[in-house]
Amino acid sequence: MENSRNTKRARHRRVRVIQGEDGDFSIDEDDYHVIREIMLLEGIKEENNIATRMPKIVEIREDDNERRVRKFLGFNKGHGAGPELYGATKIVPASIGELTVLEDLDLSNTEKLSRLPREIGNLTKLVRLSVSGSCFRSVPSSIGQLKCLRELYLSSIQIRKLPDELWSLTNLVKLDLSKTGIEFLSPYIGQLTNLEDLKLRKLSLLNKLPDEIGKLTSLEKLNLSDSGIESLPSSIQYLENLRELDLSDTREHSNFVLPGLSKIPIEIGELVGLVKLSISNCRIESLPSSIRKLEKLNDLDLSMTRSLSRLPNQIGKLTNLVKLNLHSSGIQVLPDSIVDLRYLEVLDLTSTYRLSRLPWHIGKLTNLAKLSLHSSAINYLPPSIQELQNLKDLDLIHMRDLSRLPEEFGGLKNFAKLNLHSSGIKSLPQSIQELQNLKDCDLSRTKNLSRLPEEFGNMTNLGKLNLCGSSIKFLPNSIGQLGNLKELNLCSTEKLSRLPEE
Repeated sequence: MENSRNTKRARHRRVRVIQGEDGDFSIDEDDYHVIREIMLLEGIKEENNIATRMPKIVEIREDDNERRVRKFLGFNKGHGAGPELYGATKIVPASIGELTVLEDLDLSNTEKLSRLPREIGNLTKLVRLSVSGSCFRSVPSSIGQLKCLRELYLSSIQIRKLPDELWSLTNLVKLDLSKTGIEFLSPYIGQLTNLEDLKLRKLSLLNKLPDEIGKLTSLEKLNLSDSGIESLPSSIQYLENLRELDLSDTREHSNFVLPGLSKIPIEIGELVGLVKLSISNCRIESLPSSIRKLEKLNDLDLSMTRSLSRLPNQIGKLTNLVKLNLHSSGIQVLPDSIVDLRYLEVLDLTSTYRLSRLPWHIGKLTNLAKLSLHSSAINYLPPSIQELQNLKDLDLIHMRDLSRLPEEFGGLKNFAKLNLHSSGIKSLPQSIQELQNLKDCDLSRTKNLSRLPEEFGNMTNLGKLNLCGSSIKFLPNSIGQLGNLKELNLCSTEKLSRLPEE
């Protein structure tokens, strides 16, 4: 910023408005001089006494060397009117249109600003605009003049419709309309052919997408989570660059008579570039067999899909899948083809109350590192589990129907964490001594477990052992060999009568 008083207007590159939580700020002498300099450059009247009223900060970046200066503007607590930009009205002043070289304008969370002036359209070099969390109730049609705009954030504002001119912003790359009152999207959205990231989260009144959504061929991320979407148009198949699709929580909304998403269209199989797909907490009852075409998919979230009782056998075609989340789903049986997921690292079967068994050849999932069976109805582990040589974390919490571990369990050479908290386990296999890399063993509240194998002390790398609330009656003498044990929890072991001398 030039230091001459004759300069008509400071050359702004970035303006950011931030509201302090308590409305109080402090300044030193240098800040005061900076404020006075900016006042002169901007032609702001000195009687506004800006230096003493600072619940907002405006950051101005200089054109040449990007040196930042700060300008404190607005009203402080005790002045009655509350925080206001430029200390005048509860609207962004029309004079903002004079900042013609502005590239980044952030008015997010400015709770006292209620209107965006039409002069915003004069900021023709604006690249990024955020008004998220403000009190704006409308977007001026002049926004269509911002032809350089690449990022537009309108989330969490009280608007129900958008001006048609907005859809002429063909350089938009990111658009966030989340948590607004928007009820429908204009077919003109198809003009945003450069759009890569579209967020439509928490749009509870939006129950469908226009067919023109398929024209967004550059789209990489589409977030429809917690919206009122009831179905997806078949044109979604044309989103050839889509990598992430979030349909989570598109369920029946109790506050509205909306059924939510109940079916995934067969056309989803055409999204061959899809890497992440979330259908968590939806009312879907099945997955289309076309899902087999999603060969690049590495993250599939089907958690909380309580109406989903089975997976298509074609699931085994997703050979690049790394994470499969079936937490709290209605799954009753896993297809045998699931063992073909050779790159699978995380399998979450937590709270699958209807699932009573694992595939016999689950050991073929040789890259599996984490397996959660927490609160499932599974009552045994197949012997092939020993082949899971990369398994490091096994969660067997609250598996009340599981009474024993297979003798082959000791074959898990890289196993590091075992959690049997509140399980129905009655005994541990002698082979457990072979778990030389086990570092954390939780046997708390195992009411049916009365003893540990004598060879338990051979697990010399064990650092944490939790027996709190278990029915253990005595500890084996070999426990003294656990030289790396740093934490031993024996609280509420009421049946434990003595400790070994070792």
